[in-house]
Amino acid sequence: MRSSAQPRTERKGGFVPVLKWVRDVSCPRASARLTLALLLLLTAVLSAAQVPNGTEIKLVLLKELNSGGSIVNEEVPLAVAEDVWAGGRVVIREGTLAVAKVKQARREGALSASIFDKPARLAIELQHTWDVNGRLVPLKAKLNGRDEKLYSFNRDNTKIPRLADRKAQEVLRQPKSRQAIEVLVDSLRGVRTTEDLTKNVERAALLEVARALRLENTVELLISNRLMDLVNLGTTLSKPGFAAVLGARAAIGTVSVVLRSAREIVRIGSHLPGFLSRKFGGRNINAAIGLEFSTFAGR
Repeated sequence: MRSSAQPRTERKGGFVPVLKWVRDVSCPRASARLTLALLLLLTAVLSAAQVPNGTEIKLVLLKELNSGGSIVNEEVPLAVAEDVWAGGRVVIREGTLAVAKVKQARREGALSASIFDKPARLAIELQHTWDVNGRLVPLKAKLNGRDEKLYSFNRDNTKIPRLADRKAQEVLRQPKSRQAIEVLVDSLRGVRTTEDLTKNVERAALLEVARALRLENTVELLISNRLMDLVNLGTTLSKPGFAAVLGARAAIGTVSVVLRSAREIVRIGSHLPGFLSRKFGGRNINAAIGLEFSTFAGR
């Protein structure tokens, strides 16, 4: 004879017998509360946001890459460029960290492409991002075919499109505004400190430019006097192992605000002529910080 205190989980729809057992062996009030709590938990688990395979995810580079200077296997920080929706809800937030690794980096000399058939190569291997619940979401560059996780850069897909916002164009024509954006981009490169920022550009000037360019998350950081968070992010992203340091925290909480600010800054900064491009010699492929491209969810 089966003991009445033994949960019967082997039946089809096993949650129902377990809940019935809890109800039978407990006092009525406690049983009702526990049953309700378990039902709410089950509902939350079953309705948790999922990211279907093949969902498009737009990313933005947070680090410059160059076929003549990047190192194979170095980590590449990226951020989700806009909210990702599925099933009528946001499943990945704008500004969430994403991770890749340099897979190919080969410079092209003056004669290599035409004589030796060795043109410049620059490609990254996509790894993952995180959903709103902090779960890993694998990334791939294409939906099918060979090397699905490999995203190759070339001279066509690395061109920065013209800034369409006329007001933003006018703001960036002003030397004071250009200097402010350059300082903010430098902070993301890990080459500026808080002392540098306060010495070169006053906080009030940064706030004025951020408001004029409608950089909402950057304005929030400046108003709350958290510019150091942006500097710290730049320092973290410039070091190996940044993904292990930030991890899923970049998908939730205050870290995502800083990443969204970073995404705003690099998107605007990419339109500063000559400022974001490093010189490596030869005819190389340069993927500038702020470059946006599409990827997909899936293994």
